[in-house]
Amino acid sequence: MTLKSRLVRLLLTVLGVLAFVGYFAFSTFLFSPTEGAYEPDVSTLVPRNVDFFVAKARLADDFDPFPHPAFERALLATPAWRSFVQSPDYGALDGGRDLEGQLAELEAGLRQLKGIPPLRVFGGRELALAGWIRGPDLAQADWAVYGRVNWLGKLGVSLLSYPGVLGLSARGLSVAVEADHVALSGQGLTREIFVTRVRDVVVAGTSLELVLGARELEARAGQDSLGQGASYDEHIHASRARSPERDELEVFVDWRTWSEKARLSGRWPDPESPFHGPALLARFFQLGAIKDVAGVIGFDRGLRTRLHASLSSEMVGPSAARLYRLRGADTREILTEAAALAPADTGLFVYLHISVGDLLREYLETAEPALRENVDEFLRSTGRYDGSEALIAELDGLFRGRLGLIVRRNDYPVDETNDPPNDGAPAFATSLVLWTDGSEKARAKINELHGLVVSKQQVLGIQGSEADKGGVFKNTVQSGHEIWEFWSPLVPGTGHLAAVVDDRRYILSNSFRMLGDLIATYYRRQAGRGALSEDVTFQGLVGEGLDHANALVWVAPRQLADTARAMSDRAASDSVLSGVDLTRERVREEALVLRQEFGGRRVQELSVDERARLDELVDARMGDLQTRLISEQVPALREAYQRRIGYAELCQAALLMVAFDPKWLELSLGAVVPLEEP
Repeated sequence: MTLKSRLVRLLLTVLGVLAFVGYFAFSTFLFSPTEGAYEPDVSTLVPRNVDFFVAKARLADDFDPFPHPAFERALLATPAWRSFVQSPDYGALDGGRDLEGQLAELEAGLRQLKGIPPLRVFGGRELALAGWIRGPDLAQADWAVYGRVNWLGKLGVSLLSYPGVLGLSARGLSVAVEADHVALSGQGLTREIFVTRVRDVVVAGTSLELVLGARELEARAGQDSLGQGASYDEHIHASRARSPERDELEVFVDWRTWSEKARLSGRWPDPESPFHGPALLARFFQLGAIKDVAGVIGFDRGLRTRLHASLSSEMVGPSAARLYRLRGADTREILTEAAALAPADTGLFVYLHISVGDLLREYLETAEPALRENVDEFLRSTGRYDGSEALIAELDGLFRGRLGLIVRRNDYPVDETNDPPNDGAPAFATSLVLWTDGSEKARAKINELHGLVVSKQQVLGIQGSEADKGGVFKNTVQSGHEIWEFWSPLVPGTGHLAAVVDDRRYILSNSFRMLGDLIATYYRRQAGRGALSEDVTFQGLVGEGLDHANALVWVAPRQLADTARAMSDRAASDSVLSGVDLTRERVREEALVLRQEFGGRRVQELSVDERARLDELVDARMGDLQTRLISEQVPALREAYQRRIGYAELCQAALLMVAFDPKWLELSLGAVVPLEEP
C-alpha cells in the first residue's frame, strides 16, 4: 500500500469519526437529524377543554412575500381600495396606531433575517392558536401557539437551551432551562413564555399546562385531544366545506365560557332596542343561546364559511322554539319554487321557512303600541274582525309557512299618462311572495281580502289620480294573470302596490310591471330573461351550501349599486333629521319667537290671528333649521354612503344559508370577490 493510499484511508477514517462524533453530539445536544415529523394533525396536541382554537394550514401560500397578503396587489388596483385609502374611513380604522409604520418596522426586522423566509422556519405549513379565557381582557388569556418548523426552526428552539450561544442575556432576556421545556422572561415580554418541541411542532405560550400538555397528548396518541373530539371531527375535519388542499381556517370557540369570562351580553340582538328591526330579530334569535361554535372559513376567490353552533334550549324563546322545530326547506325546493321566480339580475333574494302567523304576531308585538292600536281599531271597524289576532289566524291558515322577498333595480319604463302619481323618489322594485295550497278556496279568500281593502280604500290612503276617485284597478298581463293595483301616494317611488295570484303563490309588489316580469320569468314567456335559479354563480354557492335551510339570503351588490347611490341623498337627509329632536327644537323656537315678537306673552294670551302668525314664524324657523342641518351635514354623509356602496361592489355576490334545530344551528356563507386588475 502506498503512502498516498494510507493518507487517503487515514483521512477518510478521521472524517468518519468526526462525522460520527458530530452526529452524536448534534443529536445529543440539539436534535436528531433523522427525526421524523409529527404525522397527526396539530389539533391532536391541543386539550379538548380549550375555550378557543384557530388553525391554518399552508399559511405560507397566503403571503407574497410575508407580511404582504397574496391578494394585496390585486386589491390595491381596485377603485374601491383607492377610495378607501383616501377616505376618513381609513384613518378611523388605523385609529392612530400607525399601521403603515408598524408594517415598515416589521419589514425592516425581516430584512435582518438575511433572506430567510420566516414562514418556512415556523408556521408556514401549519399554525394553530389555542387557549383559555381568564377574564374580560383578552390579554389575560392563557394561550399557546403551535407551529410546524423546518430544520432551522428546530435548531433555533434547541439552541434556547444554551442561551449564551444566542446572546439572549445581552438582549435583556432570561432563560430557565428545564428537562422538557424552556421558560423565557425579561425585556419585551409582559408574561413568561414557555417553549417546547414535539418533533417538528414547536409549542410556545403563556400556559405551561398547554405547552407540556402537548407532550403528554403525543405520548397518549392524541387521546382526549381536541382533534379527536366529536365536534372537531364532524364540523371541522369532515366538513363539506373543506377543499382538496384542506387549507381553510379552522375555528372552535366555547362561546358560553368566552361570553361569561369576557362579560359579553347574550342579549343580542337587543329585545329592548328602540329600533324595530333588532327588536323583531331578537324574538327569533339570541346570541346567548349559543354554547359553542365549530367550523371552517376558506378564502378561495372570496369567502367560504361553514359553522355549526350548539344551542341551549332554555335560552330559546317560544317563537324561536317553534321556528327551530321546523325542518328547513330542501334546497331543490327553494330553487324550483322561489329562485325560479326571481330574474337573474335580482340584487336581493330572501327565502324564509317560517310560520306567517308567528312572524306577524312578533312584528306587531315589537312595533310601536300606537301601530298595534291603529291596526286593531281599523280591523274592528270592518265588522269582520275583532282585532289583529283574528286576521293573523286567518292569514296563518291561508298561507303556508314560507315567504320570499325579491329586490332588483327599478328600471321598468314609466307611462306618465297611465301610471300612478308618486313622489319621484328613487326606490328598488320589491316583491313579497307568499305560498298557498293552490286551491280555489285560497284564491277566493284572497279575493275577499282584496274586496275588504277596496271597501276601506279611503281609510287606507288609497286613491286615484284625483283625491275623490277610487284607486283600485285591475290589469291582465301577457301570461293571462290578473293583477290588482292599489294606488297610494304613501308608497315611495312608485305610488302603488300591486298583487297577483298564480297557481299557488300570492305576490305583492310596489311595481305591477315587476309582477309581470316575475310571472314571465317563471313561466319562460319573456325572451332573454333568465331566472336566478339558472345563474351559474348562484347555483355554485347553493351547491356549496346546506342541503336544507330555514333562511336563505342572496345579495348581489353590483345589481343594487346604482339605485342605492340614487337613494343616498334622501337617506342622508333622513339620517340627519332623525338625529334631531324636532319636537324639542320647535318648542325652543316657539319660546324664542314669543319673547322676540310677542313681548314674552304665553300662547294662551294670543289672539287667533297672532297664533296664526306665531305658527308661520315658527314654521319658517324650523324650515331654516332643517335646511341648515341638511346643507351642513348631508354632503359628507352622502359621500360616506356612496363610498360604502363602492366597497360593497367589491363583492360580486354572496349567499347566506341558515338551518335550525332545537339543539343546534348550521350556517353557510359564500361570497365571490373577484379582485381583477384593470
